[in-house]
Amino acid sequence: MKSSIRKNIKTTLSIAVMLMGGLALSTSALACDAAGPNTHVGQVLSVDGNHFTIRDAQTGGPISFTAGKEMHGSMPAPGDQVSIKYSGEKKSLIAESVQ
Repeated sequence: MKSSIRKNIKTTLSIAVMLMGGLALSTSALACDAAGPNTHVGQVLSVDGNHFTIRDAQTGGPISFTAGKEMHGSMPAPGDQVSIKYSGEKKSLIAESVQ
């Protein structure tokens, strides 16, 4: 009897963990789309001069930006959660603002 109860508890906990993980992933996956056009959301991985790289919340991959003139003196720090408005194409993204 006790082993049956333990098995049910383990199964219930496993299902709960999977559901919570799925909710967390779907929330972050929608982050960039929900932020609007020409916007990426993520965590700053590195900063080097006027360039910085984030881990994109939607794809999980790194995305690199060059700070635009509007950002002079306001670079994010590694570890910061940011929302970046940008211009440009895939290989040449210019960050216009970082929040």
